[in-house]
Amino acid sequence: MGHASFHHIEIATEDLSRSCDFYATVLGFVVGDPPKPLPAETMQWLFDAAGRPVIHLVQEQGPLADGTVRHLALQCTDKVQVTAQLEVLGTPYEIVDTRGAPFDLIFARDPSGIMLELRFHHGEA
Repeated sequence: MGHASFHHIEIATEDLSRSCDFYATVLGFVVGDPPKPLPAETMQWLFDAAGRPVIHLVQEQGPLADGTVRHLALQCTDKVQVTAQLEVLGTPYEIVDTRGAPFDLIFARDPSGIMLELRFHHGEA
């Protein structure tokens, strides 16, 4: 059976600069640009003390719904087993083309409708 650990959470915000300042000032996160081709003008990553990008902030236009958590990303193992379990449960999922990235991605929703980003390092079955 595969295992998962927390990877990152993505939060939509109306004020990217203010949100970056809040997380940096209050919690000590280091603000940085996301890797190309992601747009630094509308997205910033917040790095923890170990250098992991655990919060992704995304600028959104207009009022946001109460739930601004966009998705939960989990670092997983055993992609074959995870996809098999999704199929057994009848849970729709999408395998994302990540050519050039050092990981594979699967997106699925949990029973409450929260989008899950399931990440698998290359070389893991």
